Amino acid sequence: MEDLRVYKTKKAIREAYMELRKKKPLEKIKVNDVCELAMCIRATFYRYYQDIYDLNDQLEDAAVSRLVSTFEDKEALLFKTESYLKTLYASLEQNYDYYYTLFHDRKDVLISKIEKQTLEFYKTKYATNTEEEILISFIIHGILYTIDEYLFVLKKEHPSNFNEFYLFSEKNSIENAALLKYLQKYTSILTSYLSNAPEGLEK
Repeated sequence: MEDLRVYKTKKAIREAYMELRKKKPLEKIKVNDVCELAMCIRATFYRYYQDIYDLNDQLEDAAVSRLVSTFEDKEALLFKTESYLKTLYASLEQNYDYYYTLFHDRKDVLISKIEKQTLEFYKTKYATNTEEEILISFIIHGILYTIDEYLFVLKKEHPSNFNEFYLFSEKNSIENAALLKYLQKYTSILTSYLSNAPEGLEK
């Protein structure tokens, strides 16, 4: 178990960094700035983190891990996309300021990390096959496009419209189902093609 003093020190460093991150891009934040706000010395910071980028990566990875762990059921992602969306939006709404602070100028990083961690999670728990992995990637990218619109555009412009935004997605559940069937068919064809492609072509 982590020592209480260590826990409090790391918490102060993380909170100081997040305060600075609200005002500055990652590249503009210095270790000295964090230490001054957290009231610790540089040696203390470097005891726990290699540099600012290491601190940021740990915070981003932990945030995405909490989000991904909400969706333990692979079948819900593959075959109940609207339910997955609803849970995802609710989680983002609950922690909106935190996710926005970390990822508002790093959208590609958010998408990449969610995709990577989701695939790793399902691989570990379900031993997914290649076709399922391709399908999961397709679905995640489609879902993350709506996250992009919600998290970085609609929420800031229309902060009270979260429920309306979800209802819009829910109304399109028929279209989502049709798209899902198309993706399943497409991934099956793609997987078959790749397995029979000439050597080196799949790369």
